[in-house]
Amino acid sequence: MFWRKRGKARVVEEVFRKAARAVFPGGQRQIDAEAAELFARLEQRVSLDEARQILIHAKGRVFIGLQAPSRSEDTAKHCVESIRVRAGGALDEAMARDVYEFVVQRMIEGAQAKGHVVGGAGSLSGTQARQADHVVEVGASTARAGIDFEYRWLERHFGTRDKDWSIMERTHGWADDGNAYEIFTVSTREGDRKVISFDISSFYEG
Repeated sequence: MFWRKRGKARVVEEVFRKAARAVFPGGQRQIDAEAAELFARLEQRVSLDEARQILIHAKGRVFIGLQAPSRSEDTAKHCVESIRVRAGGALDEAMARDVYEFVVQRMIEGAQAKGHVVGGAGSLSGTQARQADHVVEVGASTARAGIDFEYRWLERHFGTRDKDWSIMERTHGWADDGNAYEIFTVSTREGDRKVISFDISSFYEG
C-alpha cells in the first residue's frame, strides 16, 4: 500500500509539472511577474514565496480541470477549496475565489496574447520603443525587482489592474539599438490606448 501511494503521488506530481509548463510558457519570469501581482492583490496576507506556490498550484489545478469542461463548476469549487488548503488557512473563501478568478483571467490573457512575446537580438525596433507614450528606465538588477517596479509604475499611473486598466499586448526582447525593452499596450477604463516602454537592459537575459 505504501509503494502504491508513493507511485500515485509521483504520477500526480508529473501531471502538475506538465500543466505548469503549459500555463507558464514564459518560464520563471512569468511566474515571478504573476506571483508579484498575486502577492499585492492578497495585501500581503501570505509571503511572496507562498503566493508563488499558490499561483503554481492553482494554475495547474485549473489547467487540469479544463481538460474536462463538462465539470467546470466542480473545477472551480475544488480549486477554491484547494487554494484555501494550500494557503494554510490564511485566506477565507472569498479571497480564495478571488485567487481562482485571477488565475483564470491570466490564463485567458495568455491565450489571447499567444504569439506576441518576442525575444532575440534585434527583434524590436529601438526607435519605436523610444516613441511610446511613456518611456521608463528600469534600474533593477534582478528580474523579480524589475517586474515589481513595472507593475508598481503601471498602478501608480493608471490605477488598479483589471479595474482601471487592462493589458492588451505585452512584448519584450532585445532591440536593434542594443537595449532590451518590455513594451506594454494597455487599455484604460476611459477607452484610451497607451503604450509604455520599459528599458529593462539592466537585468534582461532573454
